[in-house]
Amino acid sequence: MPLIINRRFDPANALSLINNLFHDEKIDKNPSAICAVETAILDIAGKILKKPVSDFLSNYFSDDLIYSAIIPVTETDKLQMIISLVRDLKITNVKVKVGHEGDNEMVAMVRNELGYEIDLRIDVNGAWSPNESIKKIQSLEKYRISSVEQPVEKNDIKGLAKVTSSVKPKVIADESLCTPSDAISLINTKAVSGFNLRLSKCGGLSRASRLFKMAKEAGVLCQLGCQVGELGILSAAGRHFASSHPNLIHLEGSLTRFFLPKDIIKEDLRPVLKGSAPPLTGPGLGVTVIDSLLQDSHLFTIS
Repeated sequence: MPLIINRRFDPANALSLINNLFHDEKIDKNPSAICAVETAILDIAGKILKKPVSDFLSNYFSDDLIYSAIIPVTETDKLQMIISLVRDLKITNVKVKVGHEGDNEMVAMVRNELGYEIDLRIDVNGAWSPNESIKKIQSLEKYRISSVEQPVEKNDIKGLAKVTSSVKPKVIADESLCTPSDAISLINTKAVSGFNLRLSKCGGLSRASRLFKMAKEAGVLCQLGCQVGELGILSAAGRHFASSHPNLIHLEGSLTRFFLPKDIIKEDLRPVLKGSAPPLTGPGLGVTVIDSLLQDSHLFTIS
């Protein structure tokens, strides 16, 4: 906070300010905090200039945004309810959380309930060893899974490379991909086919854009990820990232109102039929914070 209090800046050069203030060492230590500060600065700059945050990020713009459904590990009755919702919304991109007992049965259930037309992928969250990953992924290949996210623990880059070279589905780095140095290591060792870019994990919009560029230059795919239980402000930032970066293979996020009783913004960002969601074109983030809901967590005001 001392870096930005009482600092004047040109709204048109908001990204330059951010990149000059927050060097990699600072971002590596506090990625979520930097993401929050950067998001606030871009929101302010966008509102002053009456332009959306996406305009700061690139000259590319897409209004064709299709979000994935995420199916967590849960009780059978809740699982059936989630699958029914996915079916009713005709969502065709689905990620299943695995890494627990009964993985095969769960993936089989989702595939059988939703059919073979959907793109089905799994997220292991680093729960398996390399050899276990290869064995389990190969046993799941009959369900036509398109990718496997973070099969081994985050620091096992050699293990990721071993899995990538041994299985048919694409292997996506999540926890292993947070910093530019992580990206370089993964690219140089050909450890994965893709990166999962979660904004607060990676240190904000501008650095996620940098990681996206590094991946693109190396022929590595990217998808937009999300935090578990993220609220509307972070979902809105993700929406701007999605609309300003081409060829993201999957979009995740904007699920707050599906899983939590309330959000802190007035707008409902939930994807609708087929996972479709519009870009946010209003000034700044394009969402309205419900100030009264922030009172319990309020510490001080900057004016």
